[in-house]
Amino acid sequence: MNQKQVERAEWKAEEIYDRWSEISGYIEPGTSLEFEVKDCIKDAVHIGIKAALKQRIGFDKDGNLIRCKFKEKK
Repeated sequence: MNQKQVERAEWKAEEIYDRWSEISGYIEPGTSLEFEVKDCIKDAVHIGIKAALKQRIGFDKDGNLIRCKFKEKK
């Protein structure tokens, strides 16, 4: 997996959320709640990637998920 694939997975997850949000109208766009939800979705994407690749799911000293970082192959 490379960084572009990670970014595409994040984008796709956010697109799915945006469609749900538009239909449901449950969370108002542009609010701090929406930004928090989208951040949680990105964390879930990274947890799924790490689990699929059998990588350690780690957290920093503040309890935030350490997200995937992949170096591009040259």
